[in-house]
Amino acid sequence: MPTASTKSPKVHRVIWGPQRFYLSLGWKTLIAFGLVVFVPMAALLLTTSETMRHSLEDEIYNSLEANLKVLMTHAQRPLDDVRIALAQTAQDDSTATALVTQDAAALLHRLRQLEQRFPFVDVWLAIDSAQVVRGRLNGSLGEHPELGRLLQRSLATQEETLVSFDLLPRKVYLDEDPARFDGLPPQVLTQAVAAPVRGAGVLIGLFALERAGWLAERLQGLLTLDNTFVALLQGDRLLATVPIAQNLWAADRPIGNHLERAIRAGQLFKGRLPFGEDGGLVVSEPLFNTDFQPVAALALAVDSARISQYVREHSRNIYLAMALGIGLSMLIAYLAYRDTITPLQAIVNAQHDFAAGNYGVRTEIETKDEFERLGAGFNRMADAVEAHDRRLEQYNALSSLVNLSISPEALLQGTLDRVIEISRSQLGAIYLLDEGSNRLAPLVAHGLDLEKIGTIKLGEGLPGQAALEKVVKRVTEVPESGALDYKVGIASLPPQELVYFPLIYRGELIGLLLLGSLSHFPEDEFVLLEHLSRQAAIILNDTVAQKRIRDLGVRDSLTGVNNRTHFTARLEQAWGEATRYGSQLAVLMVDIDHFRQIAERYGYHLADNVLIAVARSLRKSVRKSDLVARFGENRFSVLLPHSDTEQAVATAEKVRKNIIGTTVPQLERERITISIGVASYPEIPVQSPIELVRKANAALTDAKSGGRNRVVNA
Repeated sequence: MPTASTKSPKVHRVIWGPQRFYLSLGWKTLIAFGLVVFVPMAALLLTTSETMRHSLEDEIYNSLEANLKVLMTHAQRPLDDVRIALAQTAQDDSTATALVTQDAAALLHRLRQLEQRFPFVDVWLAIDSAQVVRGRLNGSLGEHPELGRLLQRSLATQEETLVSFDLLPRKVYLDEDPARFDGLPPQVLTQAVAAPVRGAGVLIGLFALERAGWLAERLQGLLTLDNTFVALLQGDRLLATVPIAQNLWAADRPIGNHLERAIRAGQLFKGRLPFGEDGGLVVSEPLFNTDFQPVAALALAVDSARISQYVREHSRNIYLAMALGIGLSMLIAYLAYRDTITPLQAIVNAQHDFAAGNYGVRTEIETKDEFERLGAGFNRMADAVEAHDRRLEQYNALSSLVNLSISPEALLQGTLDRVIEISRSQLGAIYLLDEGSNRLAPLVAHGLDLEKIGTIKLGEGLPGQAALEKVVKRVTEVPESGALDYKVGIASLPPQELVYFPLIYRGELIGLLLLGSLSHFPEDEFVLLEHLSRQAAIILNDTVAQKRIRDLGVRDSLTGVNNRTHFTARLEQAWGEATRYGSQLAVLMVDIDHFRQIAERYGYHLADNVLIAVARSLRKSVRKSDLVARFGENRFSVLLPHSDTEQAVATAEKVRKNIIGTTVPQLERERITISIGVASYPEIPVQSPIELVRKANAALTDAKSGGRNRVVNA
């Protein structure tokens, strides 16, 4: 008769060390509550000043931007009246007659009238259609002024009066009055008005902003923010500002590299510059010439010392409020320390919620006593139950992926992601067997660079043996190849273990599953991993079937590239994107030279091999974002999104050269060449994608008639 073995009772001991001193639950509650209140209050005390400063800066920036928008409008107003008066004078028939007959006296009379009305304009010119000065206040006539695009555009339009900012050579002003304008720089920032005179020429008024202190004073008076100063800037130069003692803009003070770069690039600027002790807050907006090129900027600056002063004045009140808050919190903590039932009640409530089916409930008790341990024990129990339920949900989610109406690629990627999540791996890949080449090609990856993962030949290496023998293979010492490193941002980590699972469906090998971990897989997890691999095999089989069905509608059955129907649909989509967002789009039309002679000489079976070889070379020669399609019997088309003419021609030349190096067995020494026509939008102003294809076809015809084996750009 067997005797029962005597087992020692299981004892859960709690023994404090000698360094532990007695502290009641009430005092623990008091201290913990005090710290919970005091630490955030102290952090708030330290950060309030900076928060206040940033808030004030944001408010000032917003006010500066609003003021700047008003000033930009008013900066144009001095020339509004000039524009109207100049346009009226230009439309007068007698002005056109005076320009045509070169009546200098009549033109001088009109310019004098304009000078009397607008004394701030520095230069008045009457220029005929040959760009020769026929009227000027100082009487010097006959030269060709260097007014750049302003004069050319005004003569070209002959319809509207142009108002712009321009950088003009100093000679324009020296010709008017050498003594008055001797101090101007070589390139003078100018506000200009040009009014065309009915085909006879143009009337022009110029004034130099280098001398426009009155403009800065006028704009300064419009500001609504105290201690703010306006300036006109050009490059790193201060052109004009208001002569006030506390003005942050000074001739001997650098404006800063960031602001200078923004002005030269024609960009808005908002930031802090090192003005004075505390610096200054600056916003600026560029001014453009007639060609929309940046020539200068209008800027506002406010002294940030007022912010520091405001923060200092209000910090005392903040400190008092903080002290009062901390004192009140300690009083509340003192009253709460006696309530030791709170953590116990929290644990009881969590147990009730968990029993009611709320498996996500947890406790958060940090008391350094038995209540904390009770809470931690409850959390561990809840975590174990929830992890078990989550694992079951993940199994169900993996099995239900097949029923989702998603693309085969998304289905396969989702499968791999779920397998990685369930198996607690960090990286993985799913390979598909190509029965024609007996190689396994990677389809999707997780945590790996899919471009760097190579194909695997059956029987070659450990993964090839796993696939050929249909057994699981483990790699516990991973070689340093780099291709299977786990990608973490810009860094990568080598895995500690790799496992290869053959994917078998109804006894036939269809692929391979790779799982990798930055630590070693637990031995008791392999039953789970093998079950996951069987699920992945079922989904991979369904994915391959879906992909084959989908490819029947978009693939050419002979060459494997896209068919003409799919090319047309993608072309329409790419055309819509190009016209909507103003991007480039190019089309290549490719024709195999002497294809009929090859077919008649060697037979259509070998001619099919030529088509397959050309299609393979085309796919290798273009980007993954490009689309290769069979357009006709021996004609292919290539869609190049976001490619201009230069890029398209370079791609076409690359394709042509790669084809020359392509050989087809059994064709003796017959060399394969192609002719290519290139058409790109918007360089070619077509109105539809069909016209773009026609242009490429026309260029292809020119390439073939010009000797073949060449690229012709439409």
